[in-house]
Amino acid sequence: MNIEYLMEECDLQYNMKREKFEELSGPIFNEIESILTTLAQKLKDKNISLHSIELVGGGTRIPKVLSLIEGVFKMQLSRTLNSSESVSRGCALMAAIKSPLFKVEEYGLN
Repeated sequence: MNIEYLMEECDLQYNMKREKFEELSGPIFNEIESILTTLAQKLKDKNISLHSIELVGGGTRIPKVLSLIEGVFKMQLSRTLNSSESVSRGCALMAAIKSPLFKVEEYGLN
């Protein structure tokens, strides 16, 4: 990882190995894992099964985050959408849900 910063004509450059990044970010990764585990348990309690998981955003490019999600949900992840497409698909889905012309399987969004 290479971090660069420009401020008042003063450059800062720092190289960090992934292992060090993961060590420093350990508490954050532990919290992410806890949230994912809670979510997986709630889905199980409500007898909801996931068909797939689509990841969007910069944080999903971190290998440790990917491995945490895969580990908790025991499924392969997909990253086929970009952020703009995700918003568009979400809007299209919400429009179909609200429209009396379409029959959409019950879908909750919180």
